[in-house]
Amino acid sequence: MRLLLIFTMLVYFSSGSSTQTSSGYPKIELNRVDTFHVQVNAKLPLYKVIITILNVTRSSEMYDKFNLYRVSVFKEGESHAFQQFVDSSDGLVEGGFFEDQDRFVDVNFDGYKDIPLEVAESFSGYNHSYDFWLYDTSIGKFKFNEDFTCMNPYINKDEQLIETVSHDGCGGQCSTIEKYKVFRGVPLLIEREKYDVETDSTGIERYVHTIEQRINGELQTVSKEYQNEEDKNH
Repeated sequence: MRLLLIFTMLVYFSSGSSTQTSSGYPKIELNRVDTFHVQVNAKLPLYKVIITILNVTRSSEMYDKFNLYRVSVFKEGESHAFQQFVDSSDGLVEGGFFEDQDRFVDVNFDGYKDIPLEVAESFSGYNHSYDFWLYDTSIGKFKFNEDFTCMNPYINKDEQLIETVSHDGCGGQCSTIEKYKVFRGVPLLIEREKYDVETDSTGIERYVHTIEQRINGELQTVSKEYQNEEDKNH
């Protein structure tokens, strides 16, 4: 099936129209094409990044669908891409980026902007996961780094932190906030703040606010406070 999908992708890109096999699946249709002009680093020429997003229906099952990205990177003014790569999502996604941030961000704080691609979205619509293709100065191209795949990231430039948040249910009241510091090229979790529901010592379910911090190389609980529901909403 994977080889068949790759083949139909090649047919799609060569024909420029939607396509499917004789069995009817997979179906591949164009979602949209986004074009960006990106200054990855002041030392580099301006890049043009074209992101083609496809909708792929793998079978007749309702949720057996996903998005396929084809990313082409050009030096501004040149007609031939010096890099092309493909990524895919788990299910259909909007294919956008998190709010209030640039479309391209320096996720590893090395001075070069990287390419994020949305690869998963929860049914609630609250949680969005992203792959990051990092600019690799040793090869002059973007390279996928699984260590940076994360949920709802906020790139804190001032403190050089990657801050993520996941909404975990409880009617939107439960969530986990994590802070990562890039250490030797890898994100290192340094703090986790969690809002959850637990049963306290009296047997009553209550909201609990827990903070863990990395101390002496390990995450340790530094604060745990139970709250009444009315206290949490104020």
